[in-house]
Formats: sequence, structure tokens, C-alpha cells
Amino acid sequence: METQALNTTESRQPLTAAATSSPAAGRAVSARGEIPDGTNPAEMIKTLVAPIYFRVLITGEPVDDNAADTAAALTLTAARARLFTDD
Repeated sequence: METQALNTTESRQPLTAAATSSPAAGRAVSARGEIPDGTNPAEMIKTLVAPIYFRVLITGEPVDDNAADTAAALTLTAARARLFTDD
């Protein structure tokens, strides 16, 4: 298995671009008051997918609806607590 490619900056650029390429969606969520202004969408996405990837890659546990809902709830709670802003 080729893992070296996964560790390069070039291989991560599409993920970073995808995480930050939809500022309109971020503004819409922020405008509705769901998350604070200035929330970093890339950091939110990293926090959202981390527990899911942990299950898939480390523990081998299934990713069921409860796991996905918990990851989403934790991410939204962190965003509302301003953990993803530079304030």
C-alpha cells in the first residue's frame, strides 16, 4: 500500500480547498445564527470527520447514524463555543 502519497502537502490540497471553497454556505449558516461569524470551515470539517476516520482507520468500528450524529453535534457545539474562530 502506498502511504507516502497521503503524507504530502500536494495530496492534502484538494481537501483543504474543498473545506474552504464554499464561503457562501458558511455565511448562510452564520447569518442564520447557527454558528458565529468568522468560523473557520476547514477546522469544522476536520473536527467533524476526525471521529469518523478514527472509527474507520483505527478501531474498525462501524460508522452508523449515531456515530455521525455525535460527530455533528460535537462539531456544532464546538463551533457555537467559538472554538473555530480567531477571536
